[in-house]
Amino acid sequence: MKIDRYGSVMILEHNVTRVVEGVEVTLPKAWRELVPCVKIDGVWQDTDISSETQEVQDFCTAQWSDAIKQEYKDHTDACLVVE
Repeated sequence: MKIDRYGSVMILEHNVTRVVEGVEVTLPKAWRELVPCVKIDGVWQDTDISSETQEVQDFCTAQWSDAIKQEYKDHTDACLVVE
């Protein structure tokens, strides 16, 4: 696992099954991203990580400080295009 400057956690998974152009394929490795919070109907909410492994939960809990969450929110709001 690794975290970027805005708080996104990247998780490297092995032997991941995906559907690509209608065909199920198994990839040897694939990255999955978790973000510290999500914006739903204009309101920020912490990301629900309860279905993640304990290792992922512990890592995210340790990394996602209030400052990191705010940095992520500010960055996302600055880049958000509203139509």
